[in-house]
Amino acid sequence: MIAEETPLPPVAAGCHPELGCASRLLGVSRTEQAGRYVVAREPVSAGDTLVVEPAYAACLLPDKFGSHCHHCFARLNAPVACPECSGLAFCSVACRDEACRSYHRYECHYMDLLIGSGMSILCHVALRMLLVSCHVFPACLSEEELLIGSLLLRHLQLLQFNAHEVYETRIEAPRQLRTSKTEYIGVAIYPTMALYFVGHSIVVRATRPLGSGDIVAENYGPVFTKRSLDSRQRALSSRYWFRCICQACTENWPALDMVDNNDFRLWYECPTPGCKKLLAMPGNKSNQSSAKQGVKCPACKKHVRHDEALATLVNCQAWFKEGIEAMEVGDVDVAIRLFCSYLDSMHSVGFPPHKDILLCQEALRICMADSGNVWSSLSHVSCELEPFQGISAQSFSDEIVKGKEKEKDVQKKMNHGRDEEYRDKEKERDVQKKALRQNEEY
Repeated sequence: MIAEETPLPPVAAGCHPELGCASRLLGVSRTEQAGRYVVAREPVSAGDTLVVEPAYAACLLPDKFGSHCHHCFARLNAPVACPECSGLAFCSVACRDEACRSYHRYECHYMDLLIGSGMSILCHVALRMLLVSCHVFPACLSEEELLIGSLLLRHLQLLQFNAHEVYETRIEAPRQLRTSKTEYIGVAIYPTMALYFVGHSIVVRATRPLGSGDIVAENYGPVFTKRSLDSRQRALSSRYWFRCICQACTENWPALDMVDNNDFRLWYECPTPGCKKLLAMPGNKSNQSSAKQGVKCPACKKHVRHDEALATLVNCQAWFKEGIEAMEVGDVDVAIRLFCSYLDSMHSVGFPPHKDILLCQEALRICMADSGNVWSSLSHVSCELEPFQGISAQSFSDEIVKGKEKEKDVQKKMNHGRDEEYRDKEKERDVQKKALRQNEEY
């Protein structure tokens, strides 16, 4: 799918007056411990689009030069060449001209040198941030050149914490999102949001409801469903220099394969007007009779029945099942609507960790990614070992095991090929030795 053919969605509730690319629902707070961070100023529902922002600078990975547009990252159908170099291509004349007017006229003759130097993609982005609005400097060292050097250093330092990997979703069966994988194609400037890209413009959408003042958190990589608390904290402190204090970390939530739906904590707000007390509802089968009878609210002293909360749970189970079925047949819009209804309602009667909620959030993320960079590889057989990012109705661990088994099979084939090559060389040496002996005897 070409990036320009996919329209960017509008942000929910209109644009923020100060954060130009963000929704009015968001705001910025600051604490000594966390520094600046984004919070919800008003209630946010699952599925709300919170940020839509084009990248200030974006660089394509060198191994994608032959398959993606160097400027907008769209898949190449009829490549347009640069008039000066042959190592990359553009999807259109417009992209070529725009690149050649700005950064590419400086990079063009030095691209092989930049790649051959071994510099990282973040170093390239730091350079690109200057080249998008650059002019030629004289040969002598000047204050302007010193300023450029200091800006490069600053960009290299901030990109470690403020860059995003641009992904493309690859679908390997007709509209079967469960077989989709995400592939890293470049870099551009417990999560509450899902990220996807249209070209190299980022789109941020909520994956669960948020109340006023709740932090709008992003996943920095090590998610609690797959890695232990100690492992996550070590990774974050070594690379990003902070200790995470999200709910999953402070409460040390278990990994996904250890989460049980029966562990769900059923809490809901007292329905009495003006009362905000959270009430607990028995969730196991032995307490169903007491659940129907209800409880006395300790705050307003009113008797509250659990019938409405129980009905919500029944509806949620139906929405989740129907959403998975819609996802299976590729009806993405219906699946997103059902998953958002499920998440909004489930968070009104309880709190995670809950296995179905976590699976629903992952399914919602995959469905949302279908609105971004998508490429169908139906006509190709892919043998690349890519990280699995799909959804399993049972557990993510099943797919991880399959991925490891696939990797072992590929490694066995590679080793088998090396063994055959080694045997062929040994046979060739034996023939040469035999020929030498015959010549000496002669």
